[in-house]
Amino acid sequence: MNGSNWFVLQQLNQWLIQGIQPWLATVIETYGSSPRPKGSMMIYHPDKGIIGSLSGGCIEQELITQLAQSRIDNNHEDYLLRQIIRYGESPEQQARLALPCGGQLDILLEKITDKEQSHFQSLENALTRRQWISRHIELSSNNINLVDERCEYDIQRQPNKIIHALKPHDKLLLVGA
Repeated sequence: MNGSNWFVLQQLNQWLIQGIQPWLATVIETYGSSPRPKGSMMIYHPDKGIIGSLSGGCIEQELITQLAQSRIDNNHEDYLLRQIIRYGESPEQQARLALPCGGQLDILLEKITDKEQSHFQSLENALTRRQWISRHIELSSNNINLVDERCEYDIQRQPNKIIHALKPHDKLLLVGA
């Protein structure tokens, strides 16, 4: 896990402790050129702002605008807490969002509620203990689980499931006289 994602996760847990229920956005697929790799995370709350990055600025602003204008699907009581949004599909959108070289991004957007506080605290604890762990996110049922596993991939996409493999950030050891 890179330092930026580690900070996002720590801040997410702080917000949940304070009763703040943010949106979590994760890059799950990139096509063409992309300023940030798969697995990059960002959290957002209207009162707290943005922590993290998906693309370097333009996608983040577009997503916040969509959330503010309620263009994200939240029309029924138990609205989709988790959904995938694609950015950069059309030439107009690529130009407006300033995506490089025809790039496209698929973003997993999750509304994080207080029900998930133990999930994210367990995730942070596992990474603090330097464990490899994966978030299994069921899109159709809104279930999320943590699985103690070592994966060769960062993100795996299945028809109704996303697996986000997280590992502790690398440590640099200097040995010498």
